[in-house]
Amino acid sequence: MVLGDFGAEVIKVEHPRRGDDTRDWGLRVGSTQTAYFNSVNRNKRSVTLDLQTTEGQRLALALAEQCDVVIQNFKAGGAEKMGLGYEQVKAVRPDVVYC
Repeated sequence: MVLGDFGAEVIKVEHPRRGDDTRDWGLRVGSTQTAYFNSVNRNKRSVTLDLQTTEGQRLALALAEQCDVVIQNFKAGGAEKMGLGYEQVKAVRPDVVYC
C-alpha cells in the first residue's frame, strides 16, 4: 500500500474464486469490496491466479520476471512448494527484491 502511495505500480495476486479475504471484512461497498478492503488496497491492481496449478505458477513467475519487488505472505515454505520461493523467482529476475 505504501509503495503504491509513493507511485509504484502494485499488482496483487488474489485467489481466483474467493479473492482476498478482506473483501468480506466490515461494511460492504458494492458487490466485491468493503470499506476496509478499499482502505488497505488503494493504489493496487489485482489479478487472480490459481497458484495451486502449474499454469498459475508459470504465470506468477512470468509476472515476477517483470517486477522489481516481490512480496509474498505464505506460511514458511509455502511459496517454495509452489515454485515461487526466492530461488525460483531469482532465477527469472536476478536483481529482485524478495520479501
